[in-house]
Amino acid sequence: MKYISDSVVARQVQPVDFSFLSDADKEIVTGVDLMLRSLCGFASGVPIILSGVKLDMTSKPNPSAREDTKYKITEGKILSGGYIVDFDAIDIVKPTYSYDSLLDTVVWMRRQSVASPSPVRDANGDLTVQCHWRIDSWTISTYKNETYIA
Repeated sequence: MKYISDSVVARQVQPVDFSFLSDADKEIVTGVDLMLRSLCGFASGVPIILSGVKLDMTSKPNPSAREDTKYKITEGKILSGGYIVDFDAIDIVKPTYSYDSLLDTVVWMRRQSVASPSPVRDANGDLTVQCHWRIDSWTISTYKNETYIA
């Protein structure tokens, strides 16, 4: 999800008119978030899966007569903190698998980063003003100090 914030710093082109659209979009998403939590009884602050984010398990026999099992979480959309963010598919790497404890190795977090066309020019013409943002997510799979980033 991308949005425009109204910068406090003066800039050469200041589309304050457009930042209200990002604010309105965030208010709508926040309203849907609160409505889902109220109707379905979801706890406050817990991300809501809107689509996808399913566990995909593939098993096949190998020459040693043991099954080679691989786990993957599919891509999807998550509602979190008033933002709808993309969840990228991730392979879960774990030498021994217990289906019940599989998700103990997965960490998901929402993050904010600068998006183009930022930085934009300030009143002096220097590229210093950050007013365009992207909200996305970051997922890692960990097992015994080994980290695998999606």
